[in-house]
Order: sequence, then C-alpha cells, then structure tokens
Amino acid sequence: MNLDLKAAYERSAELAASHTPVTVDMLVELASLVMKNMSYNKVPGKLSELCDRINAARQNSSAMSLQEQYEMTFDAHYELVTIHPWADGNGRTARLLMNQLQMEMGLIPAKILKEDKEEYIKVLVETREKEDPSIFRRWMTGLMIRNLRHDIDAYLESVSDEKGGEKILELLSGDGSLSAAALAARISITPKAVEKHLARLKAEGRLRRVGPDKGGHWMVNGNR
Repeated sequence: MNLDLKAAYERSAELAASHTPVTVDMLVELASLVMKNMSYNKVPGKLSELCDRINAARQNSSAMSLQEQYEMTFDAHYELVTIHPWADGNGRTARLLMNQLQMEMGLIPAKILKEDKEEYIKVLVETREKEDPSIFRRWMTGLMIRNLRHDIDAYLESVSDEKGGEKILELLSGDGSLSAAALAARISITPKAVEKHLARLKAEGRLRRVGPDKGGHWMVNGNR
C-alpha cells in the first residue's frame, strides 16, 4: 500500500470510529489523500444526493439484516465510482468509502485484490450497461465469500502449524504407512500442509522415511 493510500485508510478509520456523517467535503478529503493533485470535477449535486442517501441508510442500518448492510455499502461503492467525480482515484476512493461504512457498522471490510481488478471492472461495466445494481451486489457478495474462505483456510493452516506436527507424529507412531492425503483427512488440513510438516519433522530428526515413496513407511525416531 502506498503512503497516500495508507494515510487515507487511517483517516477513514478515524471517521468510521467517530460515526462521522458522509458529506461531499469528507469525500473530497478522502479523495485528496488517495490521489494528490487531482482535479475535482463539478458534480456537487450528484455527490450531495449520494451523501443524503448514504446517511439515510446509515441511520436505519441497525434495522437491516447483515446482507442488507453489506449491500448498502456495495451500492455506495458502485454509485460513487459511477459518478466518477475526480480525474483519478475514483475506484480507490469508492472502495475506501465502502470499507469505512463497513467498519462503522462493525462488518468485516471487503477486499478487492489486484487479481480481481479485471473482473471487477467488467462487472462495473455490465452493471452500468444493464442498469442493474444487483449484478454488482452479487459479484461483491461472491468475492467476499471467496476471500473469507481463503482467510479461514489460512488461519486453520497457521493453527495447524502449532499442533499439526505433534498430531502427525502421534498418528505415524501408530501407523507408519499413512499417506499425506490420509493424514490430511484425519487432522483436517490440506495435503500440502501435511507435506510441510513432514519435511520439517524430517529436518528436525524426529521422523525418517524407510524405503521408497511407494511401498515404504514412516518411522518416528525413538519408536521401535
């Protein structure tokens, strides 16, 4: 993250924590942090209308379902990037606004990664052409689910780094013929994570392979 965007996120987090109403001046301030030396086009009317809609939704957010809260933030994102009020930095400012609203409501902020950008732009174009905001909402919901699953998998793998090795040694002490796939199934981690554990345990001298990959078996050092 570049320094300008870092400063913008820090300021956005402050605004979210203080439940600051969304105003044109606030959007201009965030955009100026996202991209310095930008020119501000004359669209204050549309921005003012957008701010009014967002603030009305914010006041009613406690009565919304979780899905409705997320969709409100996705709509704010889509509408701001569609107004396109600045010469540059519109997408970044729109994503910043979306995350600020999500943080204010205690939601997990949505992420749009570099590898998602091409599809993201296509979905924005399709949503505009068909004038159907549900297209963008569905895509953002799917992206959110995908990213959360990735983060959960990464967390589970990090937890497995602490306990997985000992569990593998325990299982192999009872049955040295277990494969990486079988071990993965028993301790609920990926075969790739098991292979990392096996390599580490071998390097530490706690485990050795007897015989070939096919037909051989594992021997836990210290076992007889």
